[in-house]
Amino acid sequence: LLTVSRSVASTLEMQPLLDAILDALGKVVDYSGAVIFTLDDAQQRLVFAHMRGPASFSWDEARSMAYQVADMLPIWERLCRDEPIVINDVRDASADARLFRRLVRADGEALERGAYGFIRSLLWVPLVSRGRLTGMLSVAHSRAGAYRPRDAELALAIGRQAAVALENAQLHERARHAAALEERERLPGEQLQPDYWQRCCHLQVRRHPHLSWQGLPGQNCRRIHG
Repeated sequence: LLTVSRSVASTLEMQPLLDAILDALGKVVDYSGAVIFTLDDAQQRLVFAHMRGPASFSWDEARSMAYQVADMLPIWERLCRDEPIVINDVRDASADARLFRRLVRADGEALERGAYGFIRSLLWVPLVSRGRLTGMLSVAHSRAGAYRPRDAELALAIGRQAAVALENAQLHERARHAAALEERERLPGEQLQPDYWQRCCHLQVRRHPHLSWQGLPGQNCRRIHG
């Protein structure tokens, strides 16, 4: 588990990190499908970030997934307490199973034959960093009763590492974006008007055939020797 956690903690780029989280999760818990949700900036919805699943569950379907926090109030407090939630069978009459069916807006035959039909067991794993809920792992299995308390415990350990790593990656992304903006403001005006410099290069080439140019923004003409 320590080795698996390190693979998650050592990644700062967002897309490789999302893949690393699902890879790490798969090494400790068997799943038929898994989705990473993150809390949006308004802290009103859990929105899709990444997923692994069967061919019957399309990327288009996954990208459209979003859970309103207001709709999740029955379990939100438990998630905020860093408590994983196990649903033994999403088709049974338990409160958590009924909540799942409300969230995906499917029940009965529509659930069985729809995109979520492959799901029988479900494990909701909170992503908590610095005492704050920042997202959730939704881990699904095609067999009812697939998850036991030990599975929830292992998935939660991955979730804790994932929450910290995601926060670090977001900070890294914001810092890089801010640095790029600062660099753009610092650079001379030609960087902000690439077309102007391309026109200059074209003109110089026409006037001096021994010159060539590279059509990249902000690049000057260069002399060809020989």
